[in-house]
Amino acid sequence: MQTGEVRSRGIELSAVGNVTRELSVIASYIYQDVKNVKANDASLNNWPVDIPRPRQMASLWTDWTSHTGALAGFGLGGGVRYQSASAGAPDNSLTVASYVLYDAALHYQTRNWRFMLNAANLFDRHYISGCQSYSVCAFGNGRTLLANAKYTW
Repeated sequence: MQTGEVRSRGIELSAVGNVTRELSVIASYIYQDVKNVKANDASLNNWPVDIPRPRQMASLWTDWTSHTGALAGFGLGGGVRYQSASAGAPDNSLTVASYVLYDAALHYQTRNWRFMLNAANLFDRHYISGCQSYSVCAFGNGRTLLANAKYTW
């Protein structure tokens, strides 16, 4: 079904840098305003196109890696992800709550090997990632642990 005329406005900012030789930071922020400005169906006025979108999203990740001494090659990282509330039904009668998730990583690097353990949604927060109506909602992923070994020759 065609929805009519859509307007999308927003901004995306990101920064990547090294605070010190051992500490790096990645940050991002998104603001978006997506609306049907002329809808073929009156119930779709101001409803975001296709699926509800949060107005704001932000993330911050830091990683510390030791390059010298007894901890040379070891590193750890931590981050936070934020998503603002979003509409959950075409008539705007349902709002999906905002949420914050925390992530962590532990890694070790040798000359040829890199071992990693990553945890997403570290505290296993239960949240709804989005809805399209009262009866069609998706739960977000629970805590996820991923171990990885990589060999480079």
